[in-house]
Amino acid sequence: MKAFGVDLAAETTVLLPLRRSPNPSFASATGNIGQKIRQARRAKGITQKELSAALHVAETSLRLWELDKAVPHYKAWRRLKAYFDW
Repeated sequence: MKAFGVDLAAETTVLLPLRRSPNPSFASATGNIGQKIRQARRAKGITQKELSAALHVAETSLRLWELDKAVPHYKAWRRLKAYFDW
């Protein structure tokens, strides 16, 4: 799959830093990004493991995104947008 002129399948897995917030109302402040990611993933019928491999991120990172406990790094966010055609 290509996005932004880059072959995502050819890239190696990169562990990106997690961005966590000490704010307990983080989920409402982010507009439920995790819920959007989870719904899009389920609509495609893929597992967290499959999506994390496609995005070249750790499965733990994806899990935290879906739980609204962390947000994607901008590079991962660009891959998410390309993968789901957002």
